[in-house]
Amino acid sequence: MNGNNNREISVSSPDYDENNQLLDEIGRIKSLHEKVHAEWYKRKKFCEQLIITISSMTEIPSTQLLQEMDIEDDPHINST
Repeated sequence: MNGNNNREISVSSPDYDENNQLLDEIGRIKSLHEKVHAEWYKRKKFCEQLIITISSMTEIPSTQLLQEMDIEDDPHINST
């Protein structure tokens, strides 16, 4: 094995076009992922604030409400 697995791809080759399409698709997926995560975070913060407000209007501690609502932590932090 000579260790030379890299081959040059001509700009006019179908491989070049396919690689560019894949890179574009990866970019779109990353962008969508960031948007979804930002929306998830915004909604999580809204729910937490709502729970604090409900807690202040009732005698139920906010920690108990949070446990009952089972609001998950950031899935990116908990994933391995």
